[in-house]
Amino acid sequence: MFADGDEVEEILANGGKHSEAPVAQQIAMGDELIARSKEIQALGAFDRSDRSTALDLLGFARQLVFATLHTNTAVGAVTRLLDMGCEPYLVASALIGTMAQRLVRKICVNCKRTYQPNASECKIMGIPPERTGVEICRGAGCSRCLRTGYYDRVGVYEFVPFDRGLTDLITAKATTATLQQYAIEHGAITLRDDAMRKVREGVTTLEEALRVTTVID
Repeated sequence: MFADGDEVEEILANGGKHSEAPVAQQIAMGDELIARSKEIQALGAFDRSDRSTALDLLGFARQLVFATLHTNTAVGAVTRLLDMGCEPYLVASALIGTMAQRLVRKICVNCKRTYQPNASECKIMGIPPERTGVEICRGAGCSRCLRTGYYDRVGVYEFVPFDRGLTDLITAKATTATLQQYAIEHGAITLRDDAMRKVREGVTTLEEALRVTTVID
């Protein structure tokens, strides 16, 4: 496995020893990774346009590649790759899935309290107004959490697997909104969905879920 940043870190099979080597050029690094024929490659954040070449090369190598991009949604990775110069047919054929993640603050278990949400809060969470007995949680504040009501964090996730329909849309240069709509219609769980699930489970607050996630129209 290789990790790409300012340096390449090779994790050797013999006892997990590590060796580090500076990388002069990102594209040369991509050629080297392919030549070594590893089954799984782990690359760092792709922010510069010249790194798209490495993605193209790795896509042809039939290797499982993990990389990070700065986007608002999981399908936003497609738009970012296209903006970086990758051809649509390469993106469509190489990607098997994308995941977005955020961190939300967890309710402090030492001062967690339950309460009944009002009509507006129920509407945001998609709870029918006629449903009774609904309770969610928030922290009252204590010395453990420095009176904030929060202690520690937990991830919320959005995963989109790439099926034939989605790859066809990518090849046709569909907009991010169209890709997002298709993903949701075919069962993708959005960041907001996962955050709201954690609100219902008493892991975080409604306010925190709304602060960290956005709704893509």
